[in-house]
Order: sequence, then C-alpha cells, then structure tokens
Amino acid sequence: MKSNPSRNSSVQPATIQYTLVIGFVVEVDNVTVFHHVPKVKRTSKLDMKTDPGLFLGYAKTSLGYRILDLCTGKLIERRDAIFKETITADPTFAHDLIDKVYFGKNVDLPSAINFVPLPVSRVLEPVEAEQEFCDESGMEAEEIEVEDEEFFDAADGTPSESDESTSGSDESSDESMMTKTLPMQ
Repeated sequence: MKSNPSRNSSVQPATIQYTLVIGFVVEVDNVTVFHHVPKVKRTSKLDMKTDPGLFLGYAKTSLGYRILDLCTGKLIERRDAIFKETITADPTFAHDLIDKVYFGKNVDLPSAINFVPLPVSRVLEPVEAEQEFCDESGMEAEEIEVEDEEFFDAADGTPSESDESTSGSDESSDESMMTKTLPMQ
C-alpha cells in the first residue's frame, strides 16, 4: 500500500508533492488540527463546529488525516482539517490523555486544553540569483544608474536635492538615508 496520499503516479511513494517543490522534508510532528464536527453530532447550533486535535499522519485506508481528538481522546480520520502550524497542545496534556483513554490510568485532566507555541526549527532563506536577468530579446539588461543628487521624498513624493556641502558629516548622511526609504504599504 502506498504511503503517499497523492493520486499522481509520477511521484515516488516515499516523497510528497510539496517536498519536491521546496526541496526538503517538512516536519509536521505535533501540529494542532481543528477538525469539523458533523451537524448531526452537535447538540445545538451554538456548539463549536470544530474540535482541536493532534495531527498524527495520513490515513492508510482513505484520503484524509489521522487525528487524535483532544476532547475525547479517540483516534479519528477526517478529510477536512484546518492546520495551525504555530501552536500545539501541551505535551503533558496529550500524554495524560493517552494514558487515561488507552491505558486506563487514573489521571486528572484539566478542564481546558493548554496550547503552547511550537519552536522554530527552520527558517527559509532567500535563494541568491546566480544568473543575470535578461530581457525578452536575450540581451542583458542595462543597469540603471541612480543619481544621488535627486530622489523622491517619502513624505510628499516630490523630488528634492541633497546638500553636497554637508554630505561629509555622519548626521546629514543618516538623514539623507532616512528620506530615501519608502514607507511600507
């Protein structure tokens, strides 16, 4: 049986499509998931439509996800899930929940589920371009020369000229650098 849930036969079983795109395997351990609760199982329309869960992996028998429901402790399979990649359930809560439901231990669970932020394991660094940009005709694009004497002021958008007489001091060069930056949109 394939471990890859994709229907694309060109993808090898051990890889996942996003791994081929970004170039490395993404670690999805302990990702918190909110899965949909069907309307039939909700007692009133004011109940939550989603329950928090812990992502365990992909379902083996169907296209979906294996999720540990943090409210009941049951292992469920769902096709629709919303992933919150920045938080996870408190590891002691998940361990106590599994001990209580599956091993029958007498453990007091808190009434509310504590969520903790996940540590950052990888930071995507921008790839430096090794080739120079070319225009459509195949010729190299010319570099644009920017004159330091005239630039647009970020405040009102009108061109202004810098003072060449005071450009030797540190304070005036800092001020001119500040006016060259454009405001973030």
